[in-house]
Amino acid sequence: MPGIVPHPATTAAVAEAMRAAGRDFASDPPPLPFATDFAVVSRRVPSALIGVGRPGGWSFHTPLGEEQFASEDGVTAAVRMAQVLALTAVRLTATG
Repeated sequence: MPGIVPHPATTAAVAEAMRAAGRDFASDPPPLPFATDFAVVSRRVPSALIGVGRPGGWSFHTPLGEEQFASEDGVTAAVRMAQVLALTAVRLTATG
């Protein structure tokens, strides 16, 4: 499956939102370790990858990953991603 194609203006809005949320922003993240339909979507819709890490990383698509995402770490990551998504939406829809 092809990789994600980030849209520059969307990526800039995400970077600003991450910083506003007190998070670091990786301007050149490594490719995801698994195929994703989002890569196809990113070719049609302005997109940017938003993710929140954790010490030791996430064990995507494994039984351990299921436990990690169901844990307090997973809830915390979901809340942080929701915050960044909301802040990004504000930046992308602001008129000025």
